[in-house]
Amino acid sequence: GGGVRFLDEEGYDVEGIDIAARTIRAMTEFDRDLKLKIASITQIPYADHSFDGVLAIGVLEYVDGKVPQALAEVRRVLKPGGVFFIEVPTANLLRRLLYLPLKRIERLVKKAQGLTPTFVNYLFHRELEGLLNAAGFDLELMVPHELPEEDAHYGLYIDWPFLRGREPYRLNGLGKAVKAIANALSPWVASTGAVVVARKRKV
Repeated sequence: GGGVRFLDEEGYDVEGIDIAARTIRAMTEFDRDLKLKIASITQIPYADHSFDGVLAIGVLEYVDGKVPQALAEVRRVLKPGGVFFIEVPTANLLRRLLYLPLKRIERLVKKAQGLTPTFVNYLFHRELEGLLNAAGFDLELMVPHELPEEDAHYGLYIDWPFLRGREPYRLNGLGKAVKAIANALSPWVASTGAVVVARKRKV
């Protein structure tokens, strides 16, 4: 909702969708002039070639089993040459080496206990470029995304409780050291997410 309001205030002709009715209700109560609809990115309620750009922050990672369908829908509603702005969480190096193997072990333990693991969200890696290409997009930009403050880090805070400081998303001394070392090697080592810009092919 915040993205729609920001773009509207900046003078853009903007419309928004959200699968949660309460989000749409809260935004329309806040500003009745906003153009909002209850809908999913896998079934966008607009005609073909409706938009010059589509912004999806924190969306694709929750589309369980339907990411290609979501990308096809975005391509459908974009005009030829239209721009797709995305922000997604990444399977960074630290996650691939440590976090994900531990989560797989946790999943096996839960299954052995008779518990059914539930889907939470995807972590994207290099496959995102292939998915975009297959959907008819050309990747123009992919950069790591993280909280800028020296003592803040969303991913390290969420993934590793022993690195947490006293305030949300703030790191303790060890956490700050891990962030500094990771960033010194590469911003991709521990980056929480990636900002992606792709363009719909004209042909």
